[in-house]
Amino acid sequence: MKTKLFFLLFLAVLTYGCGASSLLNTPGTVQKTLFETSTSKEPQWVLGSKVFWYDPKDQCYYVVGVANDQSDLGFGSSIAQAIALKNLAQRIQTIFNSRFALIETGKSDEVRNLGDLLVSAVTNNIQLSVAMTEQYWKEWQINDGYQARFRYDIYTLNQISRADLDRAIASAVEGSKQHVEDPELRSRLDKFENDVQKELGNVR
Repeated sequence: MKTKLFFLLFLAVLTYGCGASSLLNTPGTVQKTLFETSTSKEPQWVLGSKVFWYDPKDQCYYVVGVANDQSDLGFGSSIAQAIALKNLAQRIQTIFNSRFALIETGKSDEVRNLGDLLVSAVTNNIQLSVAMTEQYWKEWQINDGYQARFRYDIYTLNQISRADLDRAIASAVEGSKQHVEDPELRSRLDKFENDVQKELGNVR
C-alpha cells in the first residue's frame, strides 16, 4: 500500500530560527513570517544548489526533494520524496535525450516513446531502493489580516546505492528492448546503459 501511494504521489508530481511571533496586519495584506524550523541550523544540502550528486566514498547517489506550502508535515514529506524521484528521473531523461538527439526525423516518435518507457521503468524499479536519510522543514505563519494559518516548506535528502540504480537501469534497458525492432535503436540502447551509468557516477 505504501509503495502504491508513493508511486501515485510521484505521478501527481510529474503532472502538475525558531519561535512564535505576533502578527498585526491590515486586512487584505498578507504577511509571511518564519515560525519554527526543525533544526536551528539549516543543513548544507539545503543551502546548496545541487539536487543530485554521487558520493564515491559511500558508493551512493543523493537526490534532494522540496515540497513548498504544505499543510501536513507527514504528507508533505511524501510529496518531497516523490519530487526527489522526479528529479532523478529528469536527470536520466536529459542524458537519454542527448544520446538519442541525432536519430533520424522519421524515428522521432519511436525515440520519444522509448525514452518515456525507459525512464518510467527505471523510476518504477528504484522506488523501494530510495531511502530518505534526512529531513528539514520550515514552518511559516501566514496572516491575511483576518486569520493566521501555518504552512511547511519541506526538504528531504534521499539516498540510493550505485549498485541498486545500476541494476534498475540495466533492467529497464533490457525490458525496453522488447518494444524496439529497429537495430540501430537497440544498439544505441546498449551503449546508453553504459553511458548513463558512467555519467551519473561523475556527478559531484
